[in-house]
Amino acid sequence: MKKTGVVLLAMLTAAAISGCGVRDADKTVKIAVMENTENVPPLYEDGIKKAVEYINQSSSETGLTVECVFYGGGGSYEEGAATINSLAKSKDITAVIGSTDMDINKTAAHVFNDAGKLFIVPFSLYDSVYEDNNYSTVFSMCNSAGIVGKSLRYAVQRSSAKRWAVCAMPDEFSTEEMNGFIRYETDDGIQIVDCVNIETLKSDFDRVYGRWEALGVEGVMMFPRSADGFELLKKIKSRNPNMVCGGDTSFDNFDILTQRPDIMQIMPGFIVSDDFTFEYSSDDGDDLKEVSDRYQEETGKTFDTWFLQGFNAVKMVTDTALEAGAVDGNEIAGLLHQNGYNGLCQEFSFDEKGMQTGDKYRYYIYSPDGSGRMQGYEVKKDE
Repeated sequence: MKKTGVVLLAMLTAAAISGCGVRDADKTVKIAVMENTENVPPLYEDGIKKAVEYINQSSSETGLTVECVFYGGGGSYEEGAATINSLAKSKDITAVIGSTDMDINKTAAHVFNDAGKLFIVPFSLYDSVYEDNNYSTVFSMCNSAGIVGKSLRYAVQRSSAKRWAVCAMPDEFSTEEMNGFIRYETDDGIQIVDCVNIETLKSDFDRVYGRWEALGVEGVMMFPRSADGFELLKKIKSRNPNMVCGGDTSFDNFDILTQRPDIMQIMPGFIVSDDFTFEYSSDDGDDLKEVSDRYQEETGKTFDTWFLQGFNAVKMVTDTALEAGAVDGNEIAGLLHQNGYNGLCQEFSFDEKGMQTGDKYRYYIYSPDGSGRMQGYEVKKDE
């Protein structure tokens, strides 16, 4: 979870709903959120609720209202699939916001596209969802796993470490991240000298680390997809405090960093690439730090950018409905393919399959002061 970047409802005027309204007054956008509220970051849910509140406050001007309902998956794939089929048949649902479960999202993408139902996913999708299909109504708000790995490859080129070991879980997403990191076509001076299963590293750490010493490993890249990575990082740093380390968004966990000083002290210099990106300043003048600081001053709360994922998911649907002049999922999908969406401190553009596109790779490095804050860096893709 991110530590920065939540906005005050009172400061959302710059993100106001634009357009001349829908063709018929008092149209309602009905959005189904495929998740139990207890399974999502609290600020993600808060972002969804704030977007609904804000849109409905503006309904007298736009003629548009929105309803969002959470539909839990019931705790199993089978029950989640039943929910998918039910929502696909519902003529009242304009759009569906995806789940935290990538297997559920993979099935949902196929079913909803066949049903012509707009499907927005604020969490990760398997790369195979894009690569194996040509869905027209499915959109991802996150970077692909391959892009996560590739952005980390760009980051390590600028580090002191040249000989790297890569550790990943054997699941599909982690493997896609790892492949993005190791399958680099240009000679950038980085050598991948070892690849190891995370479970093997956990169960046989001494032997694996001994091999790394023999190979002269200078950096370790990890794709654990769970909080287990922190304990492995702690072991690695206990052997060599100067080992350069990096990983995926599993290492961006606000709760662990604030509750575990032993973890916080080993994070300085750690390289992380995130599943989604945000802008510190957006085109319409919203400044992420300014609105976050003011929110904290007025509420006493520290929020993170999951708020933006929830807020922009809802606004993406409703703002584009206003642009289309109709509450119709297929018309909204067509405009998203054509124009993308400029949201609150986030900009989205999509290829023909709904994958995130853009001209930059972004990565972050934990600051050396031990505060747990991250410094952001970006590299143009053609560099």
